Amino acid sequence: MQIVAVIMAIESILRLIAPLPIKFYDAIFVAIIGLIVNGISALVLHHKHEHSDHNIKAAYLHVLADGLTSITAIIALLAGMYYNYYSFDSISGIISSLVITKWAVSLIKSSESELIELKKEIKY
Repeated sequence: MQIVAVIMAIESILRLIAPLPIKFYDAIFVAIIGLIVNGISALVLHHKHEHSDHNIKAAYLHVLADGLTSITAIIALLAGMYYNYYSFDSISGIISSLVITKWAVSLIKSSESELIELKKEIKY
């Protein structure tokens, strides 16, 4: 998840420096489809997430992050289309990468404490 966030931030910064034309209607359509798919996935994983291992939690956080990215992309694309300003999409990419980074760090920290406890139980 963290690698994707870093790549997203780099690409967004490059697009801020050298904006590219955006096919707003096509991009909004794809973002809406992504939001629907991630919403369904989050609903399916939500009940498993409450009483499960870190793999389910990671999958759940991943689809939440993707859903958030879709929401920010839709807002940025609508604003960009309305104001004819391409950088809104890049700014939303940077914001989304920061949120994904926060969730990834949180997942790593929660996994770490559980792994340390497991290591204490397994004595060599």
